[in-house]
Amino acid sequence: DVSGGNDWYKFTLAAGQSVSLAATRTDDGDASNLVLRLYNADGVKQANGEPNSGNVDQSISNYIAPAAGIYYARIS
Repeated sequence: DVSGGNDWYKFTLAAGQSVSLAATRTDDGDASNLVLRLYNADGVKQANGEPNSGNVDQSISNYIAPAAGIYYARIS
């Protein structure tokens, strides 16, 4: 779903399950303008993406879900 210039991705995690996320711009825009964030089902931010020196612009590595449920990744 794209609204307000944001891309949202919904997924389910079990308690204790880990997830790693990565995002890269596919246009010629400035990589520093890309923002990756992880939210729980209540809309509470759980993690911020960090600049990555590899081949991606932002990443969240090995986030461990504190509770089972739906999570959302937002890329803006």
